[in-house]
Amino acid sequence: MTVPLLLLALQAVGWAVSPARPTVGDTVRITRQVPALPSVGVRLEPLTASRGLQPLAPPRWSYAEERVAITYLLAMFEPGPQTVSIPAVELVYPDGRAEVLPATDVRLEVASVLPADEPSVPPKASLGPVPRARRVALPVIVLPTLAVVLVALAAWWSRRRDPRPTLAPAPATEPPVPIDEWVAAGESRAVATVVALRLRQIITETVSDPRAHMDLEACVQALQASDRGAPAHELVDVLRALERARFSPAAPADIHEVVDDAERAIRAYRAARTATGDTG
Repeated sequence: MTVPLLLLALQAVGWAVSPARPTVGDTVRITRQVPALPSVGVRLEPLTASRGLQPLAPPRWSYAEERVAITYLLAMFEPGPQTVSIPAVELVYPDGRAEVLPATDVRLEVASVLPADEPSVPPKASLGPVPRARRVALPVIVLPTLAVVLVALAAWWSRRRDPRPTLAPAPATEPPVPIDEWVAAGESRAVATVVALRLRQIITETVSDPRAHMDLEACVQALQASDRGAPAHELVDVLRALERARFSPAAPADIHEVVDDAERAIRAYRAARTATGDTG
């Protein structure tokens, strides 16, 4: 099952340790190279951990230049002479042949990281319990009570309200609009808007449709449905003229004519209301 000459060559090559004289905690590399064919496979067993030995990685192998390189990484944690037990290594070939490197012990000297002449320090005697000062309970009671009182005072102060100032009553009558000044300033559209809203307010007071104040068509329909004849139709024409003046530029003379027509139409409409006995 084995080849005697190859086995002798394998046994002749020993394990190498790097570094040669490690210290406690160093990474130690134990390697061995053996001749082998390219088709070889290697079966490795891990090292056994102990109090003074700790494997740092699984064992690994590589093949190059007709040799198999086997590597173990470990660390030693006890100084002095140490022995590392290397498990048996099996080299397996595809044709069923197997070659075994027998288990062996590798000895190495581990140096201490402490100076050899450092005197040992005897342990000191245990100290007694640390004395504790006597605690006063008064602050524990006073401080929370003071905090509660301050919060209550702050809440009471935040709820205090100064008396609200009395607002002056709104004027009973609408202030007059300086139409001539607005026209002179070029605000023809503003004048048309004010006059149109006044007309709608007057019409809303005499018809039953509440939409007449805001909706032009509702105002026109209410006027056309009334029994005031020509004054109502004249008021419709004035309303439409004011609407055109609100949304299109008009000369001051034109807006003066529209305002005058509105005043005449209002007087005629009110006269028609009086003639029919409607004072609502």
